[in-house]
Amino acid sequence: MKHRKIFYLALFVLLVSAGFAFAHGQNEGTGKTTITFSTNWVGSDTKAAAFAPYLAAFSSKYPAYTLVVQSTPGTGSPDDLAKYFTMASAGTLPDVFNFWTSLSNMAPLVKGNHLADLSSYIQTDPVFSKEFDKPWMFDNLTRFEKGGPNYGIPAEFYFCFLYVNKTLFDQAGAPLPKTWDDVKKAIPLLKAKGIVPLGWAGNDGDLNTNLWSAFLDRFGPSSQIDAAMKAGANPDVAPALKQVYDVFQQLASMGAFPQGAAAMAQPDPIIAMYNQGKAAMFEGGTWYIGQISDTVAQNTVVMPMWTFPDGNPTDPASLVGGVSMSYMVKRLSWADPKKKQGISDFLHYVESPDLYAQWMTAGVPPLLPVKTPASANPLLIKAIAVEQNTQTLINWHAFDVPKLNTVQSNEVQGIVNGTLSASDAYNELVQAAKSAE
Repeated sequence: MKHRKIFYLALFVLLVSAGFAFAHGQNEGTGKTTITFSTNWVGSDTKAAAFAPYLAAFSSKYPAYTLVVQSTPGTGSPDDLAKYFTMASAGTLPDVFNFWTSLSNMAPLVKGNHLADLSSYIQTDPVFSKEFDKPWMFDNLTRFEKGGPNYGIPAEFYFCFLYVNKTLFDQAGAPLPKTWDDVKKAIPLLKAKGIVPLGWAGNDGDLNTNLWSAFLDRFGPSSQIDAAMKAGANPDVAPALKQVYDVFQQLASMGAFPQGAAAMAQPDPIIAMYNQGKAAMFEGGTWYIGQISDTVAQNTVVMPMWTFPDGNPTDPASLVGGVSMSYMVKRLSWADPKKKQGISDFLHYVESPDLYAQWMTAGVPPLLPVKTPASANPLLIKAIAVEQNTQTLINWHAFDVPKLNTVQSNEVQGIVNGTLSASDAYNELVQAAKSAE
């Protein structure tokens, strides 16, 4: 396995090197149209091992084009995003790139008129019009308004689950966390065994926000929360916005989180704790499936967030989810007839059931309908079975007021580290919502 990873890394480096060589004129005169593609699915990313050789074969299938592959940052941090915005200002955006679909991330690219509107293309393309027919694939994610322009084609989607080590729960004599009462019973039993009940990193955007969203959607439907945000986080419109803070405060008071959890800035320590049997559960997206060890995965139950007795009476199997990445297209490239056809061919090439079937081996959920390969990650198969019997709820980030995202993250950290009460945190959210643009 180690040698295989080295081989694919070397192959990707070769692809990038060849691309830069072409860009510097070494392949001039071939008459081929160049398509540049930028991706962060490289290196240790679970999709990289299958993606690199798949990209390498593009020009063989489409000999009229030369594909130039570029590696880009993968964390979605402000610094990473700034690099894209700088490329846009300089006119050096690649023809196609996979990009985080939150509206705040996309806003500078949209306002600068750098992205192609793919609405009519998706609606008329004989393949994409059928594959991407679910409203949640676009509404509040790659659109700025319902029925408005589509600035990308979904490339990666996710659902958020509770990952539960059933063996640890059984050893502690604790019930599986299906309800809030189950959780309150389980926490002291797990702690008595020296086990962290709930792994969580408060300063990590994914683990912080996804847990927040899972609680929020248990107390109020997405439409109610959206209306509340437009009304300045008014509790009369959506009591859920206050209730979710109370849950974090109760969990913190019971000692559910790891020591120093509020300051943890990366998910890696949490995944390590879970793999080592030191944490009984954590909540997160499908992208963590490939990081869970084979041994622990055998004992892992993937399940929806637990329910609350005073929560919203929605389907208890509902999951927070949506599109995490889309393939974006440079507007000027799309306006070039030669480039446009090449880009269309490339989009069809990477939106392939064959590729998604390969990714399933690494634990990547299939965006497209694919037959589950025998080599698929067993934990992913469990997750898909849960996902297929549920509805999708909107992640908090989909409401996407950047100022409020920051406030929400900071407030939850404050509650967990004991420097802020739930009521004070909520009041801060109300004030921030009133002054948000």
